Amino acid sequence: MDETKFELLALAEETGLTGERLEEFRDALDAATADYATVPDESRLPVIRNRGHIRCDAGMKASRIINRLCAKFGIDQYAPPFLFPMQKADARFRRLLATRFSFICF
Repeated sequence: MDETKFELLALAEETGLTGERLEEFRDALDAATADYATVPDESRLPVIRNRGHIRCDAGMKASRIINRLCAKFGIDQYAPPFLFPMQKADARFRRLLATRFSFICF
């Protein structure tokens, strides 16, 4: 999870998120992944909702929350498909990203 989180934060910076928007994304991502749990603790949901500006419910998987955060902040447009298991990319997109993220086997 730490490697994926690191990649997402790097992509956030590369896509142009700066200042308050970057801090909001980082805070919401930290809250979603803080316990390394499949489902984040309910006490963290207000941080995710307020800083991430997304709707999430108790019992929602962290992967779905992360997908929503990335969509809200526009990071999903630039990220490789292995970071978003809910979304499928075509083969051309995967080959293009494989050159940049060569440490991952597709």
